[in-house]
Amino acid sequence: MNQSGGEQLYKGMIDATVKTVRNEGVLALYKGFTPIFARKLLWCSSFFLCYEEIRHWLAGGNPETV
Repeated sequence: MNQSGGEQLYKGMIDATVKTVRNEGVLALYKGFTPIFARKLLWCSSFFLCYEEIRHWLAGGNPETV
């Protein structure tokens, strides 16, 4: 997507995948997996914990109404 208007390195998504696997190996497709996974894990955990707390507060603190 960030190729300049001149010489293009890749013709499309499949071409980019094939060239990446040939030049760098299969594990190159997973670059950045760890930070993305950590970010998603933290976001989902904090979101749902806050969501449940807010639901509890709005229900007046009575767990039977939630």
